[in-house]
Amino acid sequence: MGNGSYGIVAPDSNSDLYRKLAKDYWNWVQGKNPDSDPKNPNDPNVTFLRDDIIGGPLKHEVGIAHGRSENEDPPFRNNITVYSDTKIFFPVYHVLSVNAHPYVKGGTCDSPEKRKDAVRIDLANNFEKWAKINGADIDLRNHYIETDEFDLNVPYENKLNREAGFNLEPGNYKGIAAGTYVCLEKLELGDYEFDFGGRATDFHTESIYNVKVKEKP
Repeated sequence: MGNGSYGIVAPDSNSDLYRKLAKDYWNWVQGKNPDSDPKNPNDPNVTFLRDDIIGGPLKHEVGIAHGRSENEDPPFRNNITVYSDTKIFFPVYHVLSVNAHPYVKGGTCDSPEKRKDAVRIDLANNFEKWAKINGADIDLRNHYIETDEFDLNVPYENKLNREAGFNLEPGNYKGIAAGTYVCLEKLELGDYEFDFGGRATDFHTESIYNVKVKEKP
């Protein structure tokens, strides 16, 4: 494993970039097979790493359990290669609310205010989150981002592993996303292991990526 260095794009001085990439991420991840092409369709110099819910639909933890249990499904894994001038953007723990989703207080999320309320309520259930690169923790303070409303296009029947009843049918939606995101830049050549995710009272996520950074030809 290489000991390459990298820079973290500061969210407080680059909040517009983070919000834009969060919107791009959700449109990218709803594609037919995002794992086969991790580049941002709107900016090929940005590569996305995606989160993944552990376990199938309705396989939720009861209560709050720290650490991984013996019967727990393994995390999502992927191997990718990027060039050294690439930015890497990934969600540590985040949620999305669209106008088609049920609303916790009754009805649907039929207004931007309800959609914003819904993501905040969902995130309130999150009690643990982490992001490690080559075993070292990233300080996630100040990495919370909340988008304004954006257009979400779902062109295919999506097979993302999400909570039961929340897989989106093909169509166009209005959405708001919120959560903890990280954007990296200036990665030195070498091999990196990314481990990121989070736990809530009803489900949790974890992804492990092996990333090789090579020089652009």
